[in-house]
Amino acid sequence: MKRITVYVGPRCPHCEAAKAYLDKKGLRYRVVDTATPKGKKLLAATGSRGVPVICIGDTTLRGFSPKAVEKALKGE
Repeated sequence: MKRITVYVGPRCPHCEAAKAYLDKKGLRYRVVDTATPKGKKLLAATGSRGVPVICIGDTTLRGFSPKAVEKALKGE
């Protein structure tokens, strides 16, 4: 299974939707809180400034799209 990391921020409805989607699929993932100094540094390392950012294996998704998540999980 590919490693999944979700970068989230406070009061972010798209972040909550992304986590709920992954939960519904029964997938395990790591959450990075970008409100913390460490989380901000980790987010910057992805080349992104906004959230959500979802990293699935070597694929980085900016924003949340169920179709994009499915493609990344399949390796497309």
